[in-house]
Amino acid sequence: MVATDIRKNARKALKGKWNKGAIIAFIVILVSVGINLLAWKLQENVILVNVISAIYVLIGVPLSIGVVYGFLELKRKKDSKIFDFLKLTFKNFAKSWAVSWMIILKMILPIICVAVAIILYATLMFTSNEISFGFMLLGVAVFMAAIVYAVVIGLLYVLAYYIAYDHPEMGIRQVVNESARLMRGHRGDYFVLMLSFLGWAILCVLTVGVGFIWLAPYMQTAMICFYEEVIKLDKKSKKETKTEKVEETKEDNKE
Repeated sequence: MVATDIRKNARKALKGKWNKGAIIAFIVILVSVGINLLAWKLQENVILVNVISAIYVLIGVPLSIGVVYGFLELKRKKDSKIFDFLKLTFKNFAKSWAVSWMIILKMILPIICVAVAIILYATLMFTSNEISFGFMLLGVAVFMAAIVYAVVIGLLYVLAYYIAYDHPEMGIRQVVNESARLMRGHRGDYFVLMLSFLGWAILCVLTVGVGFIWLAPYMQTAMICFYEEVIKLDKKSKKETKTEKVEETKEDNKE
């Protein structure tokens, strides 16, 4: 699986749809910036800021799944409308939280490892004035190892929302487990794909963030293309396995 091919497929899928994708990204960015600005203006009122932050977290997860579903429909349906992602956000409000909580439960051990690493690092760095350079390196090494471990495990679940869209009949646990199954052997491909957008992200920063309005649809559609390619490879693998079993059965019968 080559990142350049995935990006090429994404650009092809977005042909004639860039404006719709950019508007969706702009709306999401506008909501995020608007809520943060409101919290900043009301920063003296701690209670109100906490309420706004809680609301932001509450709608943030469903909005994420709404965006994923919106871009899936944008890629696959000719009659997809710009504001469909908002309908999908509220329609799948409970489901998005259920999938997210299941992922968090699966990530408990990595989260604990990162927390322990942070505590260890902070202890080594700030509780002793005579700490040796070796202990400092140990703290950094443990912290980095915990982060890498968390990322490696977390990558198993990046397809959960996409699977939930294509398989509404699946239970929440089944959706998350299926993501883990499909991503085994493809985490490196995903990492390289995301890394290939680094240059574009830097350019977006140089445009004071305006470029993200165009980069977001590109990345979302590339992620969908990646997901569909993984599904295709999985089906091919199953077919080959089935064929091999049939051939083995024939050979056994001959004997």
